[in-house]
Amino acid sequence: MPTALGSFVPVEDWIRLKEIGGKVQEIINVTDRQRLQRSNPFNGFLPTRFLQSTEYEGLRADYQTPIANVVGLDQIAPPVKGGRLQNFQVDFVKMVSRRVFTEAEQEKLYRATNEYGLNLGITTYPGKSWDGRDLPPIKNADGNLEMGWIHPGHDIADFFFTTGIIHRRHAVFDMMDYLAAQSVQFGRATYVDPATNYRVELDWTDPDADYINFPAPLTQTGNTADPQNNDWSDLENAAGLQYLRNAHLKYIERNGFVADKIIMTRMTYYRLLDQRKTKEALQSYVSNTSQLSLISAEQFNRYIQNYDIPPIELVEDKFDFIAADGTIQRANFFNNNRVTFLKRNMGARCWGVVMKSKQGLQGRPRPGIYSDIVRPHSESAARVAYAEGKGIPVFHNLKTLQSQQVSVVEADLN
Repeated sequence: MPTALGSFVPVEDWIRLKEIGGKVQEIINVTDRQRLQRSNPFNGFLPTRFLQSTEYEGLRADYQTPIANVVGLDQIAPPVKGGRLQNFQVDFVKMVSRRVFTEAEQEKLYRATNEYGLNLGITTYPGKSWDGRDLPPIKNADGNLEMGWIHPGHDIADFFFTTGIIHRRHAVFDMMDYLAAQSVQFGRATYVDPATNYRVELDWTDPDADYINFPAPLTQTGNTADPQNNDWSDLENAAGLQYLRNAHLKYIERNGFVADKIIMTRMTYYRLLDQRKTKEALQSYVSNTSQLSLISAEQFNRYIQNYDIPPIELVEDKFDFIAADGTIQRANFFNNNRVTFLKRNMGARCWGVVMKSKQGLQGRPRPGIYSDIVRPHSESAARVAYAEGKGIPVFHNLKTLQSQQVSVVEADLN
């Protein structure tokens, strides 16, 4: 019997329903919703760069340039030396995502197309032909993945092969964004792969710095003398607006320019709105105090301009990861208890060359994310969709990094 409207059945049962017949009008892919609708908070702040290299090597200049000397006629100004020039070299991190399509899975998809006459009737959907061999690496500068399109007439197996490629590429980009998000929040990023035990450690802090851009967490409660130092969960005494203004002042004093954006999760933002001192400050801006909890981020940003606070952007981006017990779990890119400052072009997400992208004996490997569908070995009917990239987030001016934990416990719905 055909399924009732709105019900869900396993794919194996669904493809046996001959009553469906004809074509599938649309496949709604909910598995990748977080990635396909990614807010990309790093766009413009950590733009994508492609380097024809297997490692990153650069020079970091920290010059001190005092104002010019005043000299008399025929007097020679003394030379000035100041600042430092640092060379740094970092190996790119190799990131790989694989998905196996077994022979049994392919047979089920084949029967769905041929025995039951199922095919996709939608006009276009993201991807390319199932063999994936002409998929180029990502090219665009804003961090979004560039994809081709499939046109009508391809069967349902093509859809799963194609999305297998797309998901693999997103997984590689997720790892790059994870390393970038950890770096801007903590000045360092550490990841130990539970499957390979390979350990990645990035440290962007300067041990010789005479400044602090990752202050200790706010842990106090009930501090009425200096309320900006209270934990943001102390809704009665915390002074989040005062904290943001003073934190931004420290940023300006250290850099000589303003930050362009503050990012925090929506949960952290709600804690800021729920603080008594925030509500009191907003009473003159919102006539009905009962509507304070409904104020939008856009309205709030217009208000905090009076405090000389950069615009706040809310981020909900999530990623899936394999936990130590082998289960797939979901986490935020940005912690629910941190406030992070960003400056445009403060760094870059750099991609190096992938040797597998080399075309022919005389071909030159290309930078980016390389993807393909291959056989595990010549006698196997299984196919492996994979994507591979080598890259690293790089920060040019370490003084532009600033983040702080504003609550001991991450915000939640309780």
